Amino acid sequence: DRAIELDPKSAIAYGNRGATYDDLGDKKRAIADYDRAIELDPKFVYAYRNRGLAYSDLGDKIRAIADFSRAIELDPKGANAYYNRGLAYYELGDKIKAITDYSRAIELDPKDAQAYIFRGVAYAVLGDNIRAIADLDRAIELDPKHAIAYASRGLVYGALGDKIRAIVDYDKAIELNPKLAQAYYNRGGPYDELGDKIRAIADLDR
Repeated sequence: DRAIELDPKSAIAYGNRGATYDDLGDKKRAIADYDRAIELDPKFVYAYRNRGLAYSDLGDKIRAIADFSRAIELDPKGANAYYNRGLAYYELGDKIKAITDYSRAIELDPKDAQAYIFRGVAYAVLGDNIRAIADLDRAIELDPKHAIAYASRGLVYGALGDKIRAIVDYDKAIELNPKLAQAYYNRGGPYDELGDKIRAIADLDR
């Protein structure tokens, strides 16, 4: 607040206060500050990107996409905006556009494990399990302690009928994050199919 009092035309000050409101979970105040920051500096990429994230958190994927798109126009090499726009497209059900954005994010930042994970998940939803496995393998190479990557790959192995590999991946996901409910629930399926009812029930109860 003090920075804005001293310089009420500072887009950066509004952007920073917006980020603070964001961190506190007050998305509406955050958006109001990003609005003001953009009004003061219509080319302020940081404000567009962060406002897009705030809109996305509020469930307004259309406005989020508009802001990420504007951020991309202003900074075509910003991998983060492509990645976040991909997430928004995915949530809207447009897996093809999501994959296109994840792919561009990966081109710009080849070490972004998250982009590989979500592209892999999108491929899996479209039934392209081979590409899904390849992306999740790469994500795990980049970040061997990412529980979601193992849990996601386990799901794909399950879809391919490879129950043993699926269980191994769920085991690893649970080892990395013992509170990952998705991994317990999904591991119960392969156990049940293999006839291990006791372990299946234990996982589903978990």
